[in-house]
Amino acid sequence: MEIKNLKIVLVEWEDATTIHDVSMSYEEAIQEKLVNVNSVGYLLKEYKDRIIISSFAFMDNENMDLYPKTLHIIPKKSIKNMFELKLK
Repeated sequence: MEIKNLKIVLVEWEDATTIHDVSMSYEEAIQEKLVNVNSVGYLLKEYKDRIIISSFAFMDNENMDLYPKTLHIIPKKSIKNMFELKLK
């Protein structure tokens, strides 16, 4: 995929969390919430139920192809907002 054909996006979403090695009461435990996350990357693909972004990628400077290295597969149900970022 040529890099010029990809959008760069900021995704605000809620993620699951795991808490371990912590001592807390039942009342404290049931008050825990999801974690708010901001992720930025190239929007590789958008499906009905999820998006796939790459926050780290290699680029072939000769033909401008992108080789994704780090992927985030984010469920659409978890996404609060998504904004396209423009480069100057």
